[in-house]
Amino acid sequence: KRLLENKKYDTFLRPVQNQSMSVMLDLRIEVMSSLEIEEEKLAVEISLLLKFSWFDEFMMWNSSEFPNNKKLFIEREHIWYPRIVFMHQAKGEGIREIGEATWCVDSTGRVNYTFPMFSRTLCDMDILKFPFDVQSCHVMILIQNYFMEEVEFRNVEVVKHFPPGQKWKLVDGKVSKIIRGGEDRWSVADLVLVVERRSTFLVISIIVPLVTVSIMNPMVFLIPGSSGEKISVAVTGLLTYLVYINLVSEVLPKTS
Repeated sequence: KRLLENKKYDTFLRPVQNQSMSVMLDLRIEVMSSLEIEEEKLAVEISLLLKFSWFDEFMMWNSSEFPNNKKLFIEREHIWYPRIVFMHQAKGEGIREIGEATWCVDSTGRVNYTFPMFSRTLCDMDILKFPFDVQSCHVMILIQNYFMEEVEFRNVEVVKHFPPGQKWKLVDGKVSKIIRGGEDRWSVADLVLVVERRSTFLVISIIVPLVTVSIMNPMVFLIPGSSGEKISVAVTGLLTYLVYINLVSEVLPKTS
């Protein structure tokens, strides 16, 4: 409190002495849980841990004067922060933004904020190679209330440690800085999650039996006519084939 009062801190003023300079924002992303994909709704659900940091030139102090306060935890209403929103949210989710939080500030002026987030994001899917398809889903993280000349992402990275999933395997994740807008430009971090469908169960339970039945059905002509079993074997094979066709239609994604 004394630090804020002495410096007459203004939460509406960007935390740089020279207001013509940009505030550089660092972002580190960690995937917290396996993702789930709603193929019919073209949506992906995932839990992320977002770690933001930047330097606040008005929040620096001499640590020797406050030896017991090398770090401070400050409520949101007492410190400057950029509004971070998450775009491409699925229908009904709206644009998510950071809520109530506490920021950690050290004596050098570095501000750290960790934000756990559950995202339900739209994801365009190509199922042409089902069940061996690989999908790429985007999570767009936008600095909303400042133009790129005022606040922008500097270092963005994603932790390459992914939890295992049941139906989908997260094989890669990468994040890059992009620019959105025309004359008024915004800094955006584009997180791309590359997921691969786990196809072993589908291959063993659906595809292999279906191919086997398809191969065996024409072999009914090798059965001697005198045995009297040719028609019954053919009908049994056809019924089996129809059953597996129904199973295939149930597991196929309900989207084109």
